[in-house]
Amino acid sequence: MKATLIALTLGLLVSQAPAAPGGGGATPKKKAAPEKVFKKKDKDNDSLLSKNEFVQGAKDTAKSNSAFDKKDKNADGKLTLSEFKGEGKKKKGK
Repeated sequence: MKATLIALTLGLLVSQAPAAPGGGGATPKKKAAPEKVFKKKDKDNDSLLSKNEFVQGAKDTAKSNSAFDKKDKNADGKLTLSEFKGEGKKKKGK
């Protein structure tokens, strides 16, 4: 369950790679709703994700840290649900 949650979260954070030639025929897994993932990661229930909450349990901490920094549009060190979902303005200069 924990591995599935991590995989789903990273799937939301990292852009998808192009499909392999030939289609592969594998049935894609249904992703969990971002709201549910956010709520589960928000351990202190403050409706914000700290960097620690965001990267906790990640297989690739460096990649998760980088993804957090890209999502943190206002650079306050916390993610709102909107930032987590990738909504809103992009950081200036990036």
